[in-house]
Amino acid sequence: MTNFIRKSFILLFSAFIFHIVLKFNDWLNVNFGNLSIFILIMTAFTAAVIWTALQLDKWLAARRFQILIKSIVNSLIILFFIYQLFTPYFYTDQYLQTAGLEQIETYYQLSNEELTDQDRSRMAESSLVEGMAFATLTTNHYPKQPLKDVKPMDLQRSYYHYDMIVELKQKNAQTKVYQFTFAREEGKFKIKGITQLKAEE
Repeated sequence: MTNFIRKSFILLFSAFIFHIVLKFNDWLNVNFGNLSIFILIMTAFTAAVIWTALQLDKWLAARRFQILIKSIVNSLIILFFIYQLFTPYFYTDQYLQTAGLEQIETYYQLSNEELTDQDRSRMAESSLVEGMAFATLTTNHYPKQPLKDVKPMDLQRSYYHYDMIVELKQKNAQTKVYQFTFAREEGKFKIKGITQLKAEE
């Protein structure tokens, strides 16, 4: 049992550090020039993470209650990954609906012609996931008409994201039905995808 807990600790802690570094750092977006350099850097990074986990394991081995400490850390890391994989299931329908509507309203404020480029960029990055915000700002593919009304119709969770179907009406336009997909990024849910389903008959 002791050996199992030790190996589990090294594996889980390494996976946790690897996940955190990749998620909260943009260094992977750097152009490394060729595949060989990228593989070399990733190999060195993986080795450094495993070495760190082994050193921590060695340090804990000299402490009292090391098994208890490692068991607690293992449990917390497992809960962390469960949260990452099934984030929407930790929130009520009301919370997800409110968060989604707020982001939809923010997204449609991008149509305001009085916004400065800086304000529009800030609002896009606040309401859209990173990749979608970048594409929207680069192509200027954002709503051209302000939002007049939005009504939630359905909400469905799916692993780390959730879909919300809404009835949406813009100024000088007919009512349409859209599916917005939301994923959690930087501590809040942001729009990850938008699909028009149908127009009201």
